[in-house]
Amino acid sequence: MASTKAAKSYAKAIFALAGENDKLDRVRGDLLALAQLREKSSELSSFFSNPLITTERRSEIIKKLFGEKLDPLTVKFLLFLESKGRIDHLADICEEVEASYYELKGILRVQMTAAKAPEGDQVEQILQRLRDRFSKEIELAVEIEPELLGGFQLQVGDTVYDSSIRTKLLTFQQKLINA
Repeated sequence: MASTKAAKSYAKAIFALAGENDKLDRVRGDLLALAQLREKSSELSSFFSNPLITTERRSEIIKKLFGEKLDPLTVKFLLFLESKGRIDHLADICEEVEASYYELKGILRVQMTAAKAPEGDQVEQILQRLRDRFSKEIELAVEIEPELLGGFQLQVGDTVYDSSIRTKLLTFQQKLINA
């Protein structure tokens, strides 16, 4: 999901404020939980995006729902977003906060898509090569996609490194067609 300029600005603000108040881990956890809850709950998602709910009513409900469960700074932030009519940007803001957190901690998120589950020390070898290349700690998420036929793809940020059999066969096919 591409974040908006507004979402980036709000994320930067809450990230800085949480850091200044030594609440970065807590606020980040709250925002992650909210993002996951919103993704799983169509009711919560509708609540945040429903234009028929007034700002006052939505603020009351936010206080009741989250006042005791989330850090006060997170609740204030939600109320601030609501007062500015930006509560619908919450998912993008959460995504931006998470990206900033990983950047601060020096962790690179990598998505690996493989034809079958890696065996033995294959994952550790891949992780070590990525650590050497990017000089960062790596958080690897593995997804199995049999359609790749063999090999794997790595997505690092916007870059995809493709070492799958499917892609090699398609490339070979194109060379034969164009020959």
